[in-house]
Amino acid sequence: AICRISGVKSTRSSITAPRYLLAVRDLPAAFWDERLSTAAVTRAMIDADVSRRRRRAAVDKLAAAYILQGALDYLRRRAGASNGEAGIWDATSGES
Repeated sequence: AICRISGVKSTRSSITAPRYLLAVRDLPAAFWDERLSTAAVTRAMIDADVSRRRRRAAVDKLAAAYILQGALDYLRRRAGASNGEAGIWDATSGES
């Protein structure tokens, strides 16, 4: 069971399906909570006085970029913590 922001428990195939795949294949994987990304991006666009029409056209792309940036920032911090440095994480080698 997965706990939603509201506190109501429910099952979600977005979590269940990857776990089944990981049980069959040994792949590096991470679960990233993206529930508030659209709300955060929408709020930023409203604050920037972007019209509803432009928000509607751009919100999904910007939310995807927001999620990706959050994951990359996390990986960079984790890589810096593992080697004692706050260096930049190199996505091609996995090292900072």
